[in-house]
Amino acid sequence: KEKDPAEPLVVYIPDIKNPTIIDDIPKGEDPSKTHPTAIKCISTQPVAIKFCLDTKGQCKKEQKRTAYGRLETVCECCVPSLELAAHTFDCQGTEIEISIKAIQSCTCGECSKRIAGENEIMDIDRRA
Repeated sequence: KEKDPAEPLVVYIPDIKNPTIIDDIPKGEDPSKTHPTAIKCISTQPVAIKFCLDTKGQCKKEQKRTAYGRLETVCECCVPSLELAAHTFDCQGTEIEISIKAIQSCTCGECSKRIAGENEIMDIDRRA
């Protein structure tokens, strides 16, 4: 699913010469508290944000009893496939290209099965 409408993306980098995105800033927190020299960068064009949802809109994990009293685990999840995509950002008046890992596709299935994306294979055999 894609977030609608697409909006300019805001990221923080340590330095213009080091455009590595700072990704350890807690959501809603002022980045200057943990990274006082961080530079705020805003994409020059809106960036489409994609996310993976299963049929219920979230990863569904539950346990229930069958008619014979056996415990049954149900688990359905979607796993994203990530790819790097370059975007132009305005970093306090300087335009630079920054590559961002973004969801390109989703692979959905039961948690007890092997789910393979384009970039990775994950075995998510977990108990709910």
